[in-house]
Amino acid sequence: MLVYPSPQWRIISWWVVILSLFTGVVVWLIFYIVWSYALEWGIILTPKENLMLLFRRLTGGVVAALIGSLLVGAGVGALVGLFVTHKVAGPLYRLKGAINEIIQGRQIGEMKIRKGDELWDLIEEFNKMVKSIQKKDEILLMIKEKVSQALEKKTLKKDLLREILKILEGGESYEK
Repeated sequence: MLVYPSPQWRIISWWVVILSLFTGVVVWLIFYIVWSYALEWGIILTPKENLMLLFRRLTGGVVAALIGSLLVGAGVGALVGLFVTHKVAGPLYRLKGAINEIIQGRQIGEMKIRKGDELWDLIEEFNKMVKSIQKKDEILLMIKEKVSQALEKKTLKKDLLREILKILEGGESYEK
């Protein structure tokens, strides 16, 4: 369910806390406003000695509503956090895997990003970097072949050195 647990748990935790607090505050404000206006407008017509008893009864309902709203807020926060983090954690997880492949010296293809995922700009830059690394690897391979051929023939001519220098400078007019 979690693609990249470390950052996902942090983000989901924040969503749970924020939405739980938000729903708790909303329920408390609703209770406070309703109670205040009910007293002010005379909707609650009870002798003053019964007012505390009525308040205690209502408070029990409010506490239950607060606990319920906190649980609902936590559940909604967890779902929203999970949904949001998948849009970020998925690409990060794949990017981390691709970086490990490069570190181990393996060739990788272009990284794809799913529709709706975030970090597409980072993935595009990563793909440019991979292409650049692959091009440099190809150049080094060509140089290695040229030097190997020259060593086999036991000739290191100036022309060969010029050709290697031209390859290194980015000119790709070389003979295989």
